[in-house]
Amino acid sequence: MNVLVVNEIEAEAFTGIKIQDLKDTRTCIKLLLERCNKTVITLGEKGLLIGEGSQMNHIPAHTVSTVSTLGAGDAFVGVMAAELCQGADFEKSAQIANYAAAASVTGSGAQTSYLTLEILLEHPVLGESFQQWHQMS
Repeated sequence: MNVLVVNEIEAEAFTGIKIQDLKDTRTCIKLLLERCNKTVITLGEKGLLIGEGSQMNHIPAHTVSTVSTLGAGDAFVGVMAAELCQGADFEKSAQIANYAAAASVTGSGAQTSYLTLEILLEHPVLGESFQQWHQMS
């Protein structure tokens, strides 16, 4: 399985398209999907756009109080890779990684802000939403 995960700046560099809105992001992901049939563009506080084949889906960011964004991308990629390796489908992996990245920005530092599944389930802001989503999927 080939999966490409890039942020807005990287997507702009790879495609030459300046991202100013979701329409521009969709144009970028279409170009990236020509090279890799599973692609994610992370958009920070605007969430992420995933593409698989000809399908695209915007996943909104979770609203949290941000302390530091340091390591959020690493948290996203690490959790998404782990989920894919455990057999989760592409969109579910992105959804879980989105929760992990949101939780990671609520703490300071990179690795010290990463959470385990158990801690994420009890997170004061994301816990209830994550529990409901996790039970449905």
